[in-house]
Amino acid sequence: PMTPRKDNDQRVFVLAGGAAWESAVLAHIDASPRLSLVRRCIDVADLLASSKTDHAHAVILDPSLPGFDAGVADRLENEGLALVSVGAAAPSLGVMASIDLGELHTLGDLLATLAETTAPTSTTVPDSESLSNETSGHVTAVWGPVGAPGRSTLALSLAASHAKSGAPTLLVDADVRGAAIAQMLAVLDDVSGVLASCRDVNLGRSRDMSEHALRVKPSLDVLTGIPRPDVWHHVRPAALVRVLDQARARYEHVVVDCGWDIESDDPISAARGDIAQAVIEYADLTLGVGKPDPISITRLLRSVGELSLIASRLELVLNQMRPSTPWSEGQISDMIFEVSGQRPMAFIPFDAEACDRALLAGEPAISEARGSAFEPALERLADMIRSTLDPVARSHT
Repeated sequence: PMTPRKDNDQRVFVLAGGAAWESAVLAHIDASPRLSLVRRCIDVADLLASSKTDHAHAVILDPSLPGFDAGVADRLENEGLALVSVGAAAPSLGVMASIDLGELHTLGDLLATLAETTAPTSTTVPDSESLSNETSGHVTAVWGPVGAPGRSTLALSLAASHAKSGAPTLLVDADVRGAAIAQMLAVLDDVSGVLASCRDVNLGRSRDMSEHALRVKPSLDVLTGIPRPDVWHHVRPAALVRVLDQARARYEHVVVDCGWDIESDDPISAARGDIAQAVIEYADLTLGVGKPDPISITRLLRSVGELSLIASRLELVLNQMRPSTPWSEGQISDMIFEVSGQRPMAFIPFDAEACDRALLAGEPAISEARGSAFEPALERLADMIRSTLDPVARSHT
């Protein structure tokens, strides 16, 4: 049931799930000249759907209800809704404000105060001020369009190069369509590191993501990806960002292998593309990886505009350069510059034999490419990234 709208009111949802306090809160809202009930939601799904279709300022809720987690809290806050629990707050789930039953007369004042600091945002990613202030490392997202441009091979080799220098490095497999890092390293992961870390964040557990990371090389840890594409919805974008924020505080370099999908057309339901978008928006640097053929270059250039809108810094990398490539590096660079206004950061030669040996040995391709042009090209790219992002890393300390 809904009450008639009052003048200059605070409009609220109530999500109680039959809690003992529900009737008292509903009666107070009905009697208050400052409050209006928009909807009494039956469950979390009802609340999420209503937040998209009905205008409200706040949610009075029980954060212990099934289905409510940190990811849901982020989605509601991004709709501009203040979250208030009755009784104890739940900061680990993103519910910072609370009120006791004996203080319901102050609810209007509390909501008015929260309204001054709560506004809708355009993304599911928490803003930088809500993240840890103890960060020190930097995050590189490795993205490429559909068509296997070699982003996983590049991400793994880049992380291995960082680790070889002795810097603590984490590689995160966030490709929710085709996670492959575990297989490339011949790792038998009983539990996905990404799934376990995101689940801890969503449930408000205090466990750090490092407990789910696997040490695969000296100074190189890996958060393995999801075992099957159909469980992608368990990787909530906001939770993944908080996992990356934990990682940034522990590792000097965090390299994230992203899936190609960055589309998010459904305004109500979560989409796979939200995950890559969240990572790219959070990362200090995004590498857009393409192959030197007309189809892959076209796909990469068609995505540059969209990537530029969400990436704090975007650099292009042309991967799998072959002797049979019909254009020189200079010609490709001019072609890309004419369309996108920027030139590729690097051209990485293709070493098919090294890649085959690496897959058989469970090693990064850079480890099996000694003596070929792939290794020095990749090392130069890693050096450029380190020199580019060192000032960014210092700014987070």
